[in-house]
Amino acid sequence: MRLIDFFLKGFAIGSVDLIPGISGGTVALMLGIYEKIINSIFNIEFGIINFILQKREKSLEHFKKLNWKFIIGLILGIITALFIGANLISTLLEKWPNELKSLFLGLILGSIIVPWLQIKKKNFLIYAILLISISLSFLVFSISYATKTNPQLLLIMVAGFLSVSAMILPGISGAFILLLLGMYESTLDAVKNGNFSYLFFFLLGGITGLIILIPILKWLLKKSRDKILIILVGLMLGSSIHLWPWKTDTNSLPIIPDEINLLIISIILIIIGIISSIILRKLPLIIKSLTE
Repeated sequence: MRLIDFFLKGFAIGSVDLIPGISGGTVALMLGIYEKIINSIFNIEFGIINFILQKREKSLEHFKKLNWKFIIGLILGIITALFIGANLISTLLEKWPNELKSLFLGLILGSIIVPWLQIKKKNFLIYAILLISISLSFLVFSISYATKTNPQLLLIMVAGFLSVSAMILPGISGAFILLLLGMYESTLDAVKNGNFSYLFFFLLGGITGLIILIPILKWLLKKSRDKILIILVGLMLGSSIHLWPWKTDTNSLPIIPDEINLLIISIILIIIGIISSIILRKLPLIIKSLTE
């Protein structure tokens, strides 16, 4: 029965990882398995490193700490959700791109509260970092945000590196990072169409990100948790404006559409997105109560 529990929890994490603005790390945190996931990745990583360095006893110590039922069930659940969801979202993006972007914008705005509430001390320094990170993220993503139809292998690896690393952070969405890099639709298409060369390099980048960043993130969140979280809030606020469906052709600045009904539809979808993000944050608690 525990394998099914882990599968359902993995399915919940995989489902939200496809939605910009909803963090798989947040869902894992709410399901009570976040630290278990981080420790599992940590033990797998250092188990392999010690094995390569021929430190067999240390390697075995790390592997003995792993709950393989937990890992297998979780991975199967995540993969199942990703393949089902990728097909659905890819179809919706083709038919209603502007409407879906408005919904994503609402989901992201509704999710900003998650890392914000985790910040314990909101002093002058925190607000200063917030303003700087909002300004920098707005400027950076104003320059770089554009959909890539045929991305190069290096860019695919970078997208995997950043998005998979982001997925393990509570409060920031890996899918959101892909959107900002212009790699969201191409990654969905790769999953939907079984583009294994794309997925290989994406996962290679993602695994590299986990190997490098897991120890660093553990250290940073322990030493400077509030500062890291406020940077994430600033990143989400400063860059979310670029999800607005209508922009100028020259400098991609947001504009109001000529037809008022299109504006009204977007506002309604943004509100629905905000409400949905609140409901989705409650969903893991329901799943947790059903699987206990």
